[in-house]
Amino acid sequence: MLKIDAAVRAVRVAGGTIGDNLDRAEAEGAILRAGDGRYRLPPSAQDAMGVAVDRPHLLTAGRFRPHCHFLNSFTFTIAYGRAQVPFGCRNCYKLVAAPRSFHQLMVMKPLAEATGETTKSAVEAFNPLTPRAYGTILYVEGRDAAVRTARGLRRAIDDHAELGPDVALFVRRGCQNYERHCGPSDRYAIDPALEAVEDALHDGFAERTPTVPAAMRDAASRLRMITIAAQIGDVSSQAYGRPFFPAGVTYAFDEGSTGPDAA
Repeated sequence: MLKIDAAVRAVRVAGGTIGDNLDRAEAEGAILRAGDGRYRLPPSAQDAMGVAVDRPHLLTAGRFRPHCHFLNSFTFTIAYGRAQVPFGCRNCYKLVAAPRSFHQLMVMKPLAEATGETTKSAVEAFNPLTPRAYGTILYVEGRDAAVRTARGLRRAIDDHAELGPDVALFVRRGCQNYERHCGPSDRYAIDPALEAVEDALHDGFAERTPTVPAAMRDAASRLRMITIAAQIGDVSSQAYGRPFFPAGVTYAFDEGSTGPDAA
């Protein structure tokens, strides 16, 4: 059975060891073991098509491809106990645009993809880490590159007839949960010695393997996004499809009523 090296398990992070954190998480069911002994994360809140039920999105891979599943969900959350920003995330910056409707989210998508960076178009109404209902996110390596990309994207947004200056755009460093637990982000203490630790952790981690073709998953994600947009009253989503909400029988409660409503 493959195991994390004892020296790596003994590394201390904020008063505890990585080994203690891993053992505790395994005992609580927060991590599981793959058939070869590597750690893996349990299934998240997804439907049969692999769509994130509460945070559906459309992802387009670009130049910089961060390993969020490993670095955030496993290394930061489990191995480091939310007490240390991973070395592997040191140069990850995000451009975050805030479309005000589902239609604007879809209009933003090609503009973001034209930068050549990895992009995510997301419905975030159920995301507890943001006040926004929609988000267009670009993942960029390095602050200088993020600033350059943001300037070009800002111009494209301002010049677009269906977007304009009212669509906010800002640059962030890393993930929001990092800043919540270890922030502010301009004061992160990132230890270069953790590079070797994270290499060893990655060897002992089983990445999640998609079970649904990407095109099918994207189609299901899009429908889920449209459904949530409709649920929060965004009529602009109707141009992209109408979710099916089965109508059930309702019963009148006025005095004198004796059966189901006619509707």
